[in-house]
Amino acid sequence: MTVAGLLLAASLSTVPLDGGQLTFTRIAINTTLGDQFDPHVDDDLAAYSNATIADQTIHFFRFSTAADTTIAPAVVNGQTTSDLLSDVQGGRIVFTRVIPLDRTAIMMVDTNKGNALTEVNPTAGSNRIGVSIGGGTIAYADLATSSNGTGEIVAVDVATGVPTALTNDAVHDQNPKVSSDGKVIVWERCASNIFNCDIMQAVLGPTGWTVSAVANTSLPEQDPDVSGARIVYTATRGTTGLDVQIRPVTGGAEQALVIDGDETHPSISGDIIAFEHLAPGDVNADIFLYDVASNRLFQITATPLFNEALNDVTVLTNGQVRLVWDSNDEDGVNRNIYGATFSLPPPPNAGPACQSRTVALEASRTYHPNHSNDASVTLSPPMRVAIPSNLPVIAGDADEGWATLTFTVHGLNTTCQYRGTHNRHGHVHHGGTAHDPGDAEEGTDDEHHGGARDAHSDDDTPEPSHYGFRFCEGAGQSLKPGDIVVADAITLHLKSGDDDDGTTIVRLTLKEDCGTTLAALHLDRSDSDLAPQAGCSASGGPVAPLWMLLVMASLVMLRSRRSQIAVQVRQERHKL
Repeated sequence: MTVAGLLLAASLSTVPLDGGQLTFTRIAINTTLGDQFDPHVDDDLAAYSNATIADQTIHFFRFSTAADTTIAPAVVNGQTTSDLLSDVQGGRIVFTRVIPLDRTAIMMVDTNKGNALTEVNPTAGSNRIGVSIGGGTIAYADLATSSNGTGEIVAVDVATGVPTALTNDAVHDQNPKVSSDGKVIVWERCASNIFNCDIMQAVLGPTGWTVSAVANTSLPEQDPDVSGARIVYTATRGTTGLDVQIRPVTGGAEQALVIDGDETHPSISGDIIAFEHLAPGDVNADIFLYDVASNRLFQITATPLFNEALNDVTVLTNGQVRLVWDSNDEDGVNRNIYGATFSLPPPPNAGPACQSRTVALEASRTYHPNHSNDASVTLSPPMRVAIPSNLPVIAGDADEGWATLTFTVHGLNTTCQYRGTHNRHGHVHHGGTAHDPGDAEEGTDDEHHGGARDAHSDDDTPEPSHYGFRFCEGAGQSLKPGDIVVADAITLHLKSGDDDDGTTIVRLTLKEDCGTTLAALHLDRSDSDLAPQAGCSASGGPVAPLWMLLVMASLVMLRSRRSQIAVQVRQERHKL
């Protein structure tokens, strides 16, 4: 089910409420000499990259014991492997391993099985960079199978080891992220260059993966992450810089968090989104956190002399939030890893709880005399309701007439059109275009009858009748039956029905939806629709040398992370 706060449109914007700066105990996960960066967290485990002059390895930290463990590198062909760019979920850690003079592989360590180390989908000459894990799915970018070395996205079933290529094109496909249930993968598709990307998704269904576009405007979109229900990424949509965008996995409106400055690298878990915020005029970013449920923005770090970046967030089973990030507070270049576990304060003035209200609307259309009686209700506080699939007729007949249901929020109207699908003479309406409610002037004979009747039927026995949903217009033009709206006024209007019965009456009962509270959305602009784009399988290509692979890792996977490029180049001078 697609959920909309206020009303859905092509693009929404949200101004978060200021929740202030949180107070918590910061945990120093790794502050030793060297460069520790790119942390990821799930439940009790955090994994991150650790680079020194001697080697580059993956570490994992257990919050319950404060134990930090190094995943030991291997020696192959007389040289030590290099490990980087990890992810963690369900006690399993995945990462990229550069095996000198051999291949670049995806590895997995399962801490549930004594830290057993295995290679994911072992393939001679493989060239894979960047990996994510969730549920029973691992996804990575495969540079060897693309025709020009740009990379294709591959999904691997953890249980069977069977890979599925999700893309097959000559553009850069990179930076995949997997939802915690393993059923959704998001990534960047960069047709022109790696700095101007679109966001794609693949959803696992009964027959396999379905690929479509999440955001593919002419403007750059980047850094996606995904929970079970929402996709987050960054893009410039207004005048406030680079903003976090939120979009349901099931489709619908793109929601922008409107904050002055630039927001980058969002991560999401449940209703919690963490990201880096660079205020106008500043040179170093801090970590912020946004709670979708209460529409509150919290500041996590406040260190103007250092840059905090590359955060990741997880919501624990007890409702607490666990966050990790890196900071260049070692020497302005090399970074350290920090974490925190905390509870959010309760929302102030949260307002009344859902009241499980029910409203009944009864509207009529008469022809002798010609008149419509509308039904309207004003709701305070606003009420969450689902868009109905039909409007039931309790007297007379809908024939092939039209009815409307209008939802009003802060003076903005969305009008959903319904058409009669059945009349008392046994004729069922199947045709007509979507946008034809104005094909007859209200009050004319053509509108009353709505077209030809079944000439072979003379049964005057009334049969069940209703107006069926056709489309919506206005602010929420993308709404469909089952979508949730939050309205402070609702109006039911019958345009036309069957004038043979004299009067057509519709009675509609709407019940308040008491699901998860949504952030208040402000409809202050409307962008163009985002069209889907499909992808499929892959083909072969060359293996990049070690130096090129590591530079690509810094540019492609961490391209806007300012200090990472300099660190990666410095590491190359030691390695080559």
